[in-house]
Amino acid sequence: MRRAAFFIQGVPVSQPVDCYRHAIIRAVTGNRPAIVWNVTDRAALDRICERLAEAERAAEILQAKGYGRPGLLLNEVAALVPDKP
Repeated sequence: MRRAAFFIQGVPVSQPVDCYRHAIIRAVTGNRPAIVWNVTDRAALDRICERLAEAERAAEILQAKGYGRPGLLLNEVAALVPDKP
């Protein structure tokens, strides 16, 4: 499966975690580049970004296995998975 490319202000970002980190910082601080802001608790921000990237990947895996479709929330896709027998 081919992964989508992520871009921040036209610059490619290799990891979805980095993309989420920059998007969160920009959302909180305004439209200035995320790189100019000092993050107080980088570990907490990293954990949040890693969870977002994991959730995105989980949704992709479930969709590749035939559950759900693009545009559904992750909990909606997970609800389509049959219960364990």
